Amino acid sequence: MKVMIIGLFGVSLAATLSELLLVRGEGQGIRQALRLLTSLAVLLVVAEPLIGFLRSDRELALEGLAGESEPALQERYQAVFEDAVTAGSEVLLTDGIGEFLTAEYGIAAEDATVRAVFDGEGGLQTVYVRLSGSALLQNPDEISDALAERLGCTVEVR
Repeated sequence: MKVMIIGLFGVSLAATLSELLLVRGEGQGIRQALRLLTSLAVLLVVAEPLIGFLRSDRELALEGLAGESEPALQERYQAVFEDAVTAGSEVLLTDGIGEFLTAEYGIAAEDATVRAVFDGEGGLQTVYVRLSGSALLQNPDEISDALAERLGCTVEVR
């Protein structure tokens, strides 16, 4: 703020001295040009703090993106990678279980909903199978035992 006031004072002083040095009556075009230049100088002095504020605001906005350290970025990338692998594994696993149920028990894909739960390390923890339609005639305990033996985890069939 102090710099802006000093700048405005300096521009005003320079404009006043320049106009006093001009001869009265002559140089009307120079006088208009001087007023235009003075107006532009005042505009620049007033706009400079605003431009500085906008520049610092942009730098603040980008600081969070550029300010992450290499280990933090690696940790975030590793977490995203693990989530993607787990999601892909779950899709493949549930598709495989659906194919097993069709091949061994004749259960149509639309009659069985399969959901897999992984532990924090990405290992298979529990598999949930929900039967519907004609699959309700199957023995859920038999299916549960067969899947638990093949997968080596807890299996709940309902």
